[in-house]
Amino acid sequence: GMTLRSRTMTTVGVAMLSLRLAATRTLAQFEPAHPPPPAPADLVLANGHIYTPSGWADSIAIDKGVIVAVGNESAIKPHINSKTRTIDLKGETVLPGLHDMHVHPTGSGLAEMECKLPQGSAPEQIFAITASCVKAHKPGEWITGRAYEAASFGATPPNKEMLDKVAPNNPVIFTDISGHSSWVNSMALRLAHITRDTPNPPNGIIERDANGEPTGLLREAASGLVSRLIPPPTPAETAQALKWALDTMLAQGITALDDAAVGENVAQAYADLSDRGELHQRVRGCLMYQDEGVISRRGLYARDRFSPS
Repeated sequence: GMTLRSRTMTTVGVAMLSLRLAATRTLAQFEPAHPPPPAPADLVLANGHIYTPSGWADSIAIDKGVIVAVGNESAIKPHINSKTRTIDLKGETVLPGLHDMHVHPTGSGLAEMECKLPQGSAPEQIFAITASCVKAHKPGEWITGRAYEAASFGATPPNKEMLDKVAPNNPVIFTDISGHSSWVNSMALRLAHITRDTPNPPNGIIERDANGEPTGLLREAASGLVSRLIPPPTPAETAQALKWALDTMLAQGITALDDAAVGENVAQAYADLSDRGELHQRVRGCLMYQDEGVISRRGLYARDRFSPS
């Protein structure tokens, strides 16, 4: 009769054979009987100078935004059918998209909509620019902008009277190049109830002349006494600002980005652009921890190309 040892060895051998057969069957499931046909491309970029991690190529085939082939004309040809759109690059260069890991597009777009004061502008330039901004606004509407530089004014620092001459009927607040000081006119001071009797706020200074009257210059936290009165942008203005910034970045090859500070207003703007088919980049939105609303409702704003996180 068979000994216990030999019976055990036989059992182990049969078990191992069964495992090998099972593994072979499993692998076979992933081996197609016939190679799949070439994926039809909806777009081909041909006759170009295309940069890839393994070197330069002539052509690239794309289907629904996914690259299906890169190489020379013969490598691309199997992917072309009657519905393929082919663009002859005529030797133009194609580079991979750039990913900006920290950017504030909405703020940039809103700044673009403001009164722009080029750094180092002479006072006469600033007054001419301000006058044109006044023409574009209704009386009583806020005029905001940056970035004046106090050194450009020489011995006479910026003051409210300078702005009053060109903007008597609009509140004005300009931010300097550093972002730490603001320059306002008399109407802005009145709306903020800033007088000679107004004390300096914590961490801020209201500049005053020899008679103790506010000059129109506000330092650090004192700027907030006026800036807090500026109406926030409407949802339409926020979306318009965001679209301008994203389109500008896209023109420079930025095809993906991390928006570094997303509140509920910006999340809504991304959702609006996406729903209109106007969000062309892939965006990760870094949610602002202070905005509990956007955190709790982040799923409402998530879209194919916008990931709130």
